[in-house]
Amino acid sequence: MPTMSNLQSFFASVRSSLKTLLLFVFLFIGALSLPPYASANSSYYIDLLPTRIAPSSGTINHWEMVYVYATNVGNKCTNEPVEVSVDIFDPDDNYVSTEYMTITPWLQPGDERSNWVRFYINKSGFYRLHVFVDYPDEYAERDEENNIADFYFESISPDRDGDGVEDIYDACPNEPGYDCNGCSDPCMGCAVMVCDEGAGTVPTCQAEDSLCEDTICPSDGCYTTFCGLDEKVVFDSPAVENTCHLTAYNRGECTQNECTFECVYDSECDIDDDDDGVRDSDDICPDTPSGEAVDQNGCSCSQKSCNDGNECTDDGCDWSTGYCWSVIDNTNECGSFRDCPEDHCEGDYLYSYSPDGHDYCLAGECVEYACTESVTYSQDCDYDDDDDGDPDDTDCAPQDPNIHHGAPEVCNNLDDNCDGVVDNITQSCGISDVGACSFGVETCLEGSWSSCEGAVYPSEELCDGIDNDCDGAADEDCDCVVGDTRLCPVQAGVCEGSYETCTESGWSGCDYSSFSPYYESSESSCDSLDNDCDGVVDNIVRNCSDNYPGICGVGTEVCSDGSWSGCPAPQEETCDGLYDEDCDGVVDEDCECVDGDTQACGSDVGLCEQGLMTCINGSWSDCEGAVWPVPEVCDGLYDEDCDGVVDEGCDCVDGETQVCGSNIGACEFGTRTCIGGSWSDCEGGTGPVEEVCNGVDDDCDMLVDENACFVPSRETLRVTGLRLMPDDWVSPPDDLFVLVSVENAGSRTLRDLKITVYVDDLGLRVRSSNFDLKPGRSASKSILLSIPAYAEEGVYDLRVSVSNDAVKRVKYRSFVISSSTAYCSSPLCGWW
Repeated sequence: MPTMSNLQSFFASVRSSLKTLLLFVFLFIGALSLPPYASANSSYYIDLLPTRIAPSSGTINHWEMVYVYATNVGNKCTNEPVEVSVDIFDPDDNYVSTEYMTITPWLQPGDERSNWVRFYINKSGFYRLHVFVDYPDEYAERDEENNIADFYFESISPDRDGDGVEDIYDACPNEPGYDCNGCSDPCMGCAVMVCDEGAGTVPTCQAEDSLCEDTICPSDGCYTTFCGLDEKVVFDSPAVENTCHLTAYNRGECTQNECTFECVYDSECDIDDDDDGVRDSDDICPDTPSGEAVDQNGCSCSQKSCNDGNECTDDGCDWSTGYCWSVIDNTNECGSFRDCPEDHCEGDYLYSYSPDGHDYCLAGECVEYACTESVTYSQDCDYDDDDDGDPDDTDCAPQDPNIHHGAPEVCNNLDDNCDGVVDNITQSCGISDVGACSFGVETCLEGSWSSCEGAVYPSEELCDGIDNDCDGAADEDCDCVVGDTRLCPVQAGVCEGSYETCTESGWSGCDYSSFSPYYESSESSCDSLDNDCDGVVDNIVRNCSDNYPGICGVGTEVCSDGSWSGCPAPQEETCDGLYDEDCDGVVDEDCECVDGDTQACGSDVGLCEQGLMTCINGSWSDCEGAVWPVPEVCDGLYDEDCDGVVDEGCDCVDGETQVCGSNIGACEFGTRTCIGGSWSDCEGGTGPVEEVCNGVDDDCDMLVDENACFVPSRETLRVTGLRLMPDDWVSPPDDLFVLVSVENAGSRTLRDLKITVYVDDLGLRVRSSNFDLKPGRSASKSILLSIPAYAEEGVYDLRVSVSNDAVKRVKYRSFVISSSTAYCSSPLCGWW
């Protein structure tokens, strides 16, 4: 059975699912040992547990964040804020900072709360934290010394090569490797690297068949690659499983298994009608006679011509193969017979040519015959070729009849008269030599005439005694002599004494404004002068409104002896809204209103009513007739303070009642009443009391006789770890792993323990299956929380309860929900 050797295989790197990987990391972190608890014998006692939180940065200089957990391991509620002090020292035992913070306003017995402390890391090494609690003053059981513990935090080392292994663990800190030591990944192909204990260990490689992509066989069909032109290829199966194995170098190598098939005749696969071995789609001679060999196009010698049209080749067809052949033959004649020119004289030279000949073959190509030429001097060819009477042997241009001895020299950059000098000539230029005009000279330079030098041309005729326009007459049409003067026709007022002067162009004309700076073509200045030279002084009148505002601009005024008079004088301003009596350009300046006007005042919102103000002497009077706001009454009816809101600041309507308290367990609802807009205390109900071993839920927490019938010692059940994966920041919809680590520090097996995770603001409550925990043993449980898509952005509290019928422990943790990291301003974000 033939095999398909040329099928392609594809390899893809397949990894375990993200959730499985996160769960592995989560379990690994949860298994880390934690610092020991301090010991104390007090009914009111806070146990401290700092926890290292890695920053988002991989550099030395960064802010570190540490969570400090406080657990009430006594049997009394704190009822007051718990203050915690954290003193921090760097690796050189230098004091860094002190943080004081409030862990929680209260702690019930068994409860745990946490808060964070932030400090700056600027060098590698270990940091020491002194952590102790400050009890409220009313408790005599202050035991600060026993709550002091030293905790060592290793600063985050840089990861310079970005391979996820810190430099302090990285055997190859400058190589972006992938194995447990931070060096190059030894497992390749379909092998998976396994690190037993994390950084610093030796990895092992495991072959994974699932990482070898199976070979996909083609569908059945007519494939000439595998079978004949008239056969169909039939494959055994559509896919073949490939296997993975480790090489001598522990690298994964896929063994590709091949698809098997068989060939079966099928008329639909017969694509060569004349059976000449060429597909019908490629066969340009589809009716080849049987038995004749064909070329690549399916044509035999009987179906084509092998003449290539080249006269320099011998052509033919090979009947045994069907292919044409061609052989170069340089003995063949080709092309035309070539006639060479006859011998002839040109000047004193004789041009001679080879005999005539035929075109010839060279390297299979027809080459045109070329006549060879030779040129020699011949005395028989020396004569006067240009017939200018100057023999060729003395003619400086024997082929040009215009150039010879005795020819006139022309400005053409040639030696026309054969005297050995080119263009040695000049000529006169200009228009006239009459009057002020004169001729100039042009010189021939390199076949072109230069500009005219020295010529004087006609100009406009001036009254200066010279024939400027060169017409033979001087100063024609002039009516005066240059420099003469005469009085102007107007001699009154400021024009008295004005005159004009004769210039080269004639009389200059009278410009009175140039003669006197006080001249005005139309009298406008009130200056005791006759400015327009009409014989009358200051004969002008103007409108008052052109120069004065308000009532002062009414009428006209007259100029007399250089002064204006006749406009109204300013008066005292009145608030009439009409006139500018003081003529300052502003109507009713300093007036709030127009006398006699009125306007509404006050408010008409709620129970308020508006009044009226009147304008008197330009000012508004007091508001009269208005109803003003009064303090709000929690009556649920009216807006007494007139701010548009009814009963603002009121929690309720006076006289209303509502149910309060609880009806869970032994508790019963009570009633509270609204008094003065606030709810009174709950009265008449039954509240929670301390749980006793009586089969009743005395403290109304939905648990019966918890910690009452059997109160274990402090060391019985510990919640040693609470972690969130992949981060304290999630984007809905997303999955959040909650890893809870517990320890039985007592001497009895704890039966039927269960872990419950609550996010009350989202209505989430997830519980693990029941499990037993033997003395001295620890366990870690992972619980998956699916954050709903409708969850709003914000910071949420997560509560974890570990309990059975006899014991209960509670831990809290905060996390952030946001669709963008830009939302997160909390120190929780970006830290692990």
